[in-house]
Amino acid sequence: MSALTRQDVLSEQEFLKAPPSLCCTPRTNDVPRPSSSGVQLALFADDTALLRNRNRSTRFTLLPLQRAIDELGQWFRKWRIEVNPDKSAAIQFKYGKIRSRLIVDKNTPNLKMLDAIIPWQRNYKYLGVTLDKNLHFRDHIER
Repeated sequence: MSALTRQDVLSEQEFLKAPPSLCCTPRTNDVPRPSSSGVQLALFADDTALLRNRNRSTRFTLLPLQRAIDELGQWFRKWRIEVNPDKSAAIQFKYGKIRSRLIVDKNTPNLKMLDAIIPWQRNYKYLGVTLDKNLHFRDHIER
């Protein structure tokens, strides 16, 4: 619980108890949960992330993810929420001893949000943590 303050010209200051996410709840209460199996939705304030465990085939990984992105895009349109393409990114995590120089596997299709290509990136800062594609956290530690 966090405390909200209410001040009125005619009354004394008093504290109202409310959950910290109360201001965001009405707007995010109907965010569509991904209907695609294996896709997870992560919400924090105005940050949204969709996650999917990699299948053996990249194609079978990306199809459900693209479907979930499309569902989320329809919700953004419905509520007239603009997505900042400069803050949108896709990242393919691969953990192992061998570090790949490629950002994604060859012939990996692009993901799209509202007809805009979501760029594949080597690392991305999410909720203050810099995640790199090899999950080594070196970029985060160096900053």
